[in-house]
Amino acid sequence: MRQDNSNSEVALGGESSSMYVIEDLLHTVFSFLDQRSLCQAARVCRQWYAASKHEDFWKSLHFGNQITQDQVASVCRRFPRAMELSFKCVQGVEDLARQAVHSLRHLEKLVINKGSLSESFFNMLASGCPHLHFLSIHDVILGTLTSQDVLICHRNLVVLEVTNCRVMRIGVRCTKLEQLSLSHTNMASVTLNCQKLLSLDFSSCMKLSDTGVRLSASHCRGLMALNISQCSYISDETLRDICMECPQLQVLDASLCPNISLQGVRMPVLKKLKLNHCEGITSSSMGALSQCAMLEAITLDACVLLTSVILNLKWLERISLADCYKLVELTLQCPALVDIKVTDCTALMRLDISSESLKSLSLEKQSSLATLTLDCPNLLVLSLVECDSLTNSISEVLSDQGGCPKLNSLTLESCESLTTLCFTSTTLQKLSLTGCQNLVRIELACVNLQCFVLDGCCQLTHVTLAPVGLQSLNLGICPHVTDLKIEGSAMVSVDLRGCGDLSKANIICPQLSSLDASYCSSLDDKCLETATAACPSIQSLILACCPLVGPDGLVSLKKLSNLIILDLSYTFLTDLDPIFESCKRLKVLRLLACKYLKDSALDALQSDETLPELKELDLSYGELSHRALEGVLGNCTYLTHVEVNGCANLGDLVWEIESLESTHNMHDWQCEFQPLDGSAGIFNDASPGCSSFHSSFAVPARVSKTWKRKAAFPHLLQQLNCVGCPNMRRVKILDAVAFQHLSYLNLSLSCNLKEVSIHCLSLSNLNLSQCTALECLQINCPRLISLSLQGSNVTTVELVEGALQGCTSLETLDIRNCSKIFAEDLKDVRAACPRLRRLLSSTS
Repeated sequence: MRQDNSNSEVALGGESSSMYVIEDLLHTVFSFLDQRSLCQAARVCRQWYAASKHEDFWKSLHFGNQITQDQVASVCRRFPRAMELSFKCVQGVEDLARQAVHSLRHLEKLVINKGSLSESFFNMLASGCPHLHFLSIHDVILGTLTSQDVLICHRNLVVLEVTNCRVMRIGVRCTKLEQLSLSHTNMASVTLNCQKLLSLDFSSCMKLSDTGVRLSASHCRGLMALNISQCSYISDETLRDICMECPQLQVLDASLCPNISLQGVRMPVLKKLKLNHCEGITSSSMGALSQCAMLEAITLDACVLLTSVILNLKWLERISLADCYKLVELTLQCPALVDIKVTDCTALMRLDISSESLKSLSLEKQSSLATLTLDCPNLLVLSLVECDSLTNSISEVLSDQGGCPKLNSLTLESCESLTTLCFTSTTLQKLSLTGCQNLVRIELACVNLQCFVLDGCCQLTHVTLAPVGLQSLNLGICPHVTDLKIEGSAMVSVDLRGCGDLSKANIICPQLSSLDASYCSSLDDKCLETATAACPSIQSLILACCPLVGPDGLVSLKKLSNLIILDLSYTFLTDLDPIFESCKRLKVLRLLACKYLKDSALDALQSDETLPELKELDLSYGELSHRALEGVLGNCTYLTHVEVNGCANLGDLVWEIESLESTHNMHDWQCEFQPLDGSAGIFNDASPGCSSFHSSFAVPARVSKTWKRKAAFPHLLQQLNCVGCPNMRRVKILDAVAFQHLSYLNLSLSCNLKEVSIHCLSLSNLNLSQCTALECLQINCPRLISLSLQGSNVTTVELVEGALQGCTSLETLDIRNCSKIFAEDLKDVRAACPRLRRLLSSTS
């Protein structure tokens, strides 16, 4: 029996411990909820109801406009230890506040927003809330109908805010008060008796007289911060008296005071000064500011009569001069200066800054700034944007011998008067000259330069970057460059596309791997020889539209032992022997629109030993004969990518089985690529309109030895592009073994193409778009995934169905703009291709 009781006690103890963990977790979660959410959570269950009533969550009580007197009384009685109370837009707020204060004897903070309060209410606070130290009254009518005088007395009040209130006269007698704000209150008179007051805010008290401000401040000798902004009656005399009566004044805001000029004003310990929109502040006022030896921050925004600012302040850290339209000269000899704001000072011509602490300087839209002098040894970032009058003397400032020896980032954007930029910097890493339209010459020696932007420098003619730390350079946006010199040990890519006037280029970049000189029509053999000698690591060389490059220049390519990509498109080459002799490791050769190239120039390519590593060849838009093109396509079996787009002389392409050995090999491939779904083999009857095609081919009596050798070594061709070839009428690729790697074939825009017969076991993409003369179509490609017949002259849907019988893997078919295929035919097309996922058609 005793044992059972013991077990029962242990179980209860365990349950109690578990419940304690749950209550602690609820307490943590509820601590993040506001009062409205707590009330909603209390409705869930009894446990949550009990947890939500914890007094820790009700230290602060907030009542809105729908609260009733009974609710206020109930809540305040339930949580008598609440320390903060606020009313917002509550009717009869004085009665509610009285009742709440009666229950909350520990109240420390009271906030009332909107309503009306009489003087007796403040008397009640003095006796009923002895612990109150923060009182905020906003948008409230003070006093009664008979008397709009209010006296606020409280022995423990520390912070008092009476803002945007309506009252005639107000008196404050709080012995411990430290902060007082009466901003936007329309009182005509104020009386203060606050010996410990540190901060006083009279901002926007436009009815308060000059004498009233003077008398109020004179009773607060310990005042450290004063805000009299938009007090239009304040004069220099009042300001002098305040500074004399308040010798510890450190913060002053006298913005929008038109009668202040600081004449005779002495503020020896002032640290922060705001004089925004003060019409009386002129250059003569700077003498008074110079006497403020402890100044740390000055704001002089929109002082429209200010023409010159010359300050030598040891502790000044921040200065703002925005919208000072008549400011012409700014001189700051301030070693502690860390932030300067000068915006829209359109008349500013001279700027002289000396600071040991300034790290960043940004000047925008200073259209008259012509002279900039900097003595900032720790300046890292300099930005000058739309400074249209800036002269070339800026180069002296930016150099290592100038005033910014640690400059890291420089932005000179849209400085239209800048024509020459020449300097040396060992620290500069980023330089932007975007929009400097009149810049003609650049000479930089920046060994650590990593980023260089020249967008919009369209008049640039001379560029010298020696040495620089750049890894890439793009001068293609500077079409008028004639003289170029680059020395970069880390440079790997140079883009000169479109520099049509470039006639002298001295590029010394031993690590350079890519050089694009497309459309450099003035670049000759001498420039090419110099570049190849100084840049032996070039792997990609683009010389498209360089008509002055000839055989002598191409011979110099022998120095480029790593060259693998060469583009000589749109040139006047007639012979390719210099390339064959100089570029033995070439993998990509582009000869687009080389209309003067001889047919015999490509004969050497039919030998594997000419360019043994060549994989890609582009002969598009040339004038080569059909024999020359057919020789490349049929005999250069090592090529993987061939493009002959727009070749008007290219005729029919017919590759068929011609050897018995190929026939047997094809039979082996046929067995390997049997369809997985158990359908018929890849060899099917021809589509209607085409001649029969079966798995066996007649072997001709005479077979050339050359073709026998080729049949033993299948063609490595993977991609073939024959776009827009008008004389191509028939394409037959029926040798599945020789072209076992062909995966992409594009015959689009061949307007006279009539017959297409393709048997390729690896073909996955076939494009016959806009082949308007197409009549016969036969495709046996078991791995074909995408077929495009957009805009082709497909006569009947039966032609499409028959052509797709051997394409068991087809997923995408495009038959848009095929006028002979109607909506009711789409069902038959889908039935012919069971794996079809995307059928693109113009019919609805």
